[in-house]
Amino acid sequence: MFYPDLKQKIDAGEIIVGDLVWVTGYYHSNFAERPTRHVPPTLVQIVVNEENPFYKSWAWVDYTFRACGNSGKLLKTVIMPFDKSRQDVRSAGSLDIFFTEEEANTAYIEAAKIVRDGIAQTQLDWAKRFTAMLSEVDERIAKNL
Repeated sequence: MFYPDLKQKIDAGEIIVGDLVWVTGYYHSNFAERPTRHVPPTLVQIVVNEENPFYKSWAWVDYTFRACGNSGKLLKTVIMPFDKSRQDVRSAGSLDIFFTEEEANTAYIEAAKIVRDGIAQTQLDWAKRFTAMLSEVDERIAKNL
């Protein structure tokens, strides 16, 4: 599910603040650059946004996530449901939210495959572009020999 679905389930009482869920997200807006968002499958606790230091700039987000450490203890790490570049969209860019680690891992692998395919295609596109640029320079050199 995505954040809007989570919020509806919390409002309906199906999920409560303090529940543990798994979140993940891995995507690029430009495959030639670093990921737009990369959150490997992470066990988190749902918390009210007012409890995190980003509250004022993210006041429109009701709930955020606190990462759980290996021992099960909550970490100080706050994970926002959206990446900062998409905060105005509010429904786009949400992390994937799951109840089991297996579901989160499966979604993460699928997302990573999409990222890998996008990077591979970008690599091919750039290789073609550079080959064309080299040919153009070689032609100019040949004309002036």
